Amino acid sequence: MEKKFNNKILKYTIPFIAYFLGIVLLVAAISKLLNFHEFLAIIKSYEILPVNWIPILSILFIGIECLLGILLFINKTQGFAAGLICLLLLGFAILSVYSAITGIKNNCGCFGFFMTNVSSLKHFIQIFVLLFFSILLFIVKG
Repeated sequence: MEKKFNNKILKYTIPFIAYFLGIVLLVAAISKLLNFHEFLAIIKSYEILPVNWIPILSILFIGIECLLGILLFINKTQGFAAGLICLLLLGFAILSVYSAITGIKNNCGCFGFFMTNVSSLKHFIQIFVLLFFSILLFIVKG
């Protein structure tokens, strides 16, 4: 259930956040799809999934990312989508920490291939900012 706020700033900020996150997810999904073989190689480099599962799970992941991006453009589904995006971004954060600990130095592919050669710290900050926006959206719209 959407909470009602009298604050005019939130009235315009929350839709902007939803559309911004939706665009980020759609661009990331399209980028992964356009560079699918590179995305598969990145997922394989983590060595955390069975190799024969990687193509199917990658397609499923891209589809989920795209669906969540679309749901953020629909007012009634923004809270639900924001909750799932929080989980997705927590997964990215865990993967980022795992990369830093294990010394994996590749583009994680989390935000598509428009953001390459990003340091672990910058990547973690990007995830944190998007997670903050997702949590805010979830609180207001969830």
